[in-house]
Amino acid sequence: MSQVCSVNKKRLTKSRKRKEVPGRGTGWMSDVLEPGQTATGMNDEEVKRTEVNFGKDLLGEERKKNEQKENYDPPPPPPQHHTWCYLTSTQLQDYNKRFEESGGYDVGDVPYDAVDIPIKPVCLDSPKLLERMEKYSNLALEEHNRHNDTKYEFVKVLKATFSTGGARRYFITFQVKDMDPGSPTLNSFRARVYDGFKSETIVEFCAPEP
Repeated sequence: MSQVCSVNKKRLTKSRKRKEVPGRGTGWMSDVLEPGQTATGMNDEEVKRTEVNFGKDLLGEERKKNEQKENYDPPPPPPQHHTWCYLTSTQLQDYNKRFEESGGYDVGDVPYDAVDIPIKPVCLDSPKLLERMEKYSNLALEEHNRHNDTKYEFVKVLKATFSTGGARRYFITFQVKDMDPGSPTLNSFRARVYDGFKSETIVEFCAPEP
């Protein structure tokens, strides 16, 4: 019995040994690979070529070549920060005089980016702002006509200012047409309209310009 076991062990050991094939190595994989082929499916020359190309990519040589082309466009410069301005002493004197005489409806030609002033002019060159001033003017004029039994009709906005900081309060000067016979054709009106945080619009004042 012991002799039979020893013979079976020798046969099993012999069957497990693999013949080493040049260029393929040993193991079960060597039985299915072609001569000169590796487990990646490429031969030795393809492996070397891949390693060389991979090394070039890591060094960034291709990227450097692209950056050195004649048509290479440099990145745009960073955006400039906005700067604010202060009124000069002469401008501030004129501003205060106009503000006191008009009650805020006329402050002169003040830069929009000026700081430390309570009232600024509305840029009527902006279509959106002009449309908003026309809307507020019509709203104020409708209330005036309803409370005073008049028939004024809105014509155009002449000028407008607004309070800075927080909710907006607009001081609008606009032109109207009197539809009653025998009255002056065109008049100037003033309206003060409050535009709150909760989209509430309140007409605080509306009357002919003194």
